[in-house]
Formats: sequence, C-alpha cells, structure tokens
Amino acid sequence: MIISTFNIQNNVRNYNKNKSKEIYNYIKKNKIDIIGLQEVFNKCNDDLGLMIGSKYNIVGKFRYFFNIFFPLKNERNPIISKYEILNNRTYHLPSHKAKYKRIITKAIIKYKGKLISVYNTHIEVSNNEVKERQLNKIYNIIRRDKNDVILMGDFNLKKTDSIFKEFIKKLKGININHVDLNDDTFKSHKDREEIDHIFVSNNFDINKKIVFKDLSISDHYPVIIDVNLKD
Repeated sequence: MIISTFNIQNNVRNYNKNKSKEIYNYIKKNKIDIIGLQEVFNKCNDDLGLMIGSKYNIVGKFRYFFNIFFPLKNERNPIISKYEILNNRTYHLPSHKAKYKRIITKAIIKYKGKLISVYNTHIEVSNNEVKERQLNKIYNIIRRDKNDVILMGDFNLKKTDSIFKEFIKKLKGININHVDLNDDTFKSHKDREEIDHIFVSNNFDINKKIVFKDLSISDHYPVIIDVNLKD
C-alpha cells in the first residue's frame, strides 16, 4: 500500500487548472493508494474532483461548512483513496485563540480483510497553546479507535519540538509509530526537519519512505511511504 501526504499550498488568487493536473498526475504516476491533501481550496477542489472522477474515492468537509465564511481560506483536508471508503467523518479541532478553524478528516477503509482508519489534518500554524490542545483532541479521537490507524498531515511542528515529542510518545503508547523521514518537507526550512508527518500502527511494516522533491506547485514537498499490513 502506497500512502502520501501533501500540503498543496493555498494560492487561490493565482490558481490555474494546471495545479490540479499536476496533483492528479503525481497520484497516478506514483501509484498512490491513499493520499491526504491539505489546503485544498474551492477551485482546486472542484477541478481535482472532476479529474479523479470514479477512479478514486474522496471524502472530507471544508473547515467552514458554508463557503460565505472566509472564502479565500475555506480549506478542505480530503482523503483520496483507491479503496472503497466505508465511512467518514470530519471533526473540528479546538480553535480558541487561533486565526482559523482547523479540522481532522477520518475515513474507514477495508484492506486485506481488515478495517483501517485513515486520518488527515492540518493544525494551527503559530500558537503553541492552540497546537497542544489540537494534538490532545487528535490523540483522544484516535485512542478510542479499535482499527489499525494511519495518521498524516501538516502538523506545523518538527519532531524535535517538545509538544510534538510528547504527542509522538503518547501515540507510541497505543502502538502507533511516527515515520521518521530525517529530511525537510517545507521548502523554506534550512535544516533537515519535517513538519509534514505520517504515523502508522504497529501492524504495518514500512518498506520505503520518500520526500518527493520533483513538484514545484507548493511550498511543501509531498511525502510517500510504502507499507505492508502484517497478516
């Protein structure tokens, strides 16, 4: 199973359809089975949906359910899957003192006879107090989940940041492990640190992990991992 996370960058004012074409081509050429996208705005969402058509399943609500609110910042964190999505839900994360609402999208798929819960999020960018509350909400959602878990997204935190180290530790305590990339995923970072992360349950073996640096359409690099689900 090939999994990817990618913050596509909200450049709604300068958008053209080629951006959606490049995202779709990236998914096809790399044979991505499941991808979580962040910063998907209205125009890109509509074009990408038409390109994907019936080839993939796509779920996830916008952070504001009515587009009249913050139309330039009303983003979606969709989960796109080659596999049938049995159920899905979008949760709001704590947003007091944050500039915008944040969400986490959940999709349940069936793979090799097992249920897998896939989560995709994009948390607060600057306020560490808000970030910590959002991480706690994500942890409390996931710790009640009985399925194997894939968690991905733009966390706006490095793995060396204290609140994220604690989050990694708490997830490890419920048998969900951080995939260490040891590479930068945000183009303006000068150190080899990721802020785009993937976590997987212990039942997954990781065959390969890549920070994909051949796309120029975003200020982030996509991340790809290739995993096997243990029998």
